[in-house]
Amino acid sequence: IIVNARNAPPTGYVQWIAVRPSYQRRGIGTALVREVVRRMCVEEEGHVAQVIADTPMVNTPALAFFKHLQFGNPEDHVYMHMNLNTREPPSAAAVAPEPQKPVKAS
Repeated sequence: IIVNARNAPPTGYVQWIAVRPSYQRRGIGTALVREVVRRMCVEEEGHVAQVIADTPMVNTPALAFFKHLQFGNPEDHVYMHMNLNTREPPSAAAVAPEPQKPVKAS
């Protein structure tokens, strides 16, 4: 669960919800998501205005699950990651943006 109150509107994110396959279709996942959303709506927990569920577009069971819970407006998006377990961390210079060269007016 991630709550980012600096967003406009304040947004909560559901990153991972998992239920062991032998326990699926018993309402456990539904109860988990409903409780997460309930807690996100409580002032002490962050009081979000919207909740975003993150799942790949190819995960059709998850899409159906979230649609069942009234999530909507699915969007394609790209996530990129850097696995720091398989390589040396980049130097600060490697990840810092290059300075922009001024454009001369003609």
